Amino acid sequence: MTRVLPVDEWPKVAHLDVATWLPYVAPEDARIIVVEDGDRIVGAWGVFRVVHCEGIWIDPAYRRSVVHASLIDAATAAAAQWAPWAFTGAATAAIGRLIRRYLHGQRVPMETYAFGVKGASCLQR
Repeated sequence: MTRVLPVDEWPKVAHLDVATWLPYVAPEDARIIVVEDGDRIVGAWGVFRVVHCEGIWIDPAYRRSVVHASLIDAATAAAAQWAPWAFTGAATAAIGRLIRRYLHGQRVPMETYAFGVKGASCLQR
């Protein structure tokens, strides 16, 4: 049987990778989908509504200015309207270092992919 695991049953998946995300999301923004064989969970996948900050750009002539601080302040204020934390990406190790330095970001060990849902296509370049 496949079902959404109620919040009061989330301890049943505490030993799985999906549980590492639970401290970061409000219960209303999370769904834990499980497949069960009798009383045994044989599959699980988390579905989370999250804030994602992406696509930062600063004109090369302004990269040693206050532009980055202005963007960080405004973007984190915007993100805070929806959630107490956000995702962002780093295409290079140098960007990762900046995220750790200025945002105190923590690396999440994963590759990120986009995929279409409900028949939508995921556009590729």
